[in-house]
Amino acid sequence: MQKKQTPLERLKSNKTRVQVLAQIQENKLNANFHYLQQNSGRLILHGITAAILPGSKSAPTDKVTPDSPSFSSEIIDMTLGGVANYFTKGKHLWPLAMRVAQPFLLTMGIKGAKKLIGNLFAGKKKEKR
Repeated sequence: MQKKQTPLERLKSNKTRVQVLAQIQENKLNANFHYLQQNSGRLILHGITAAILPGSKSAPTDKVTPDSPSFSSEIIDMTLGGVANYFTKGKHLWPLAMRVAQPFLLTMGIKGAKKLIGNLFAGKKKEKR
């Protein structure tokens, strides 16, 4: 038969259980922050490319091990600070912006090409005395 625990013994056992759980959670949180610090550039680049090119699926560069932390898209979005939302909102305006900018770009390109070709074939001018 099991001996009944006194209230003090129950409190002590609950305290040790909570301390162990808190230590485990702290270790997991530290591992997550360490992962973010080590891979922040890759995560940001992945978030930006996913926002610009949503149809492309990039293959993971490193294999996930059982002890490595896994991150959901919400955590990556929180890391980016919502930058991905701005890219997805303005993505549908890109074709319109290109239609507007195309005549200006062509004009500037043609003028630059004319100037370059003119400078290549033009001889040095002789000074008149």
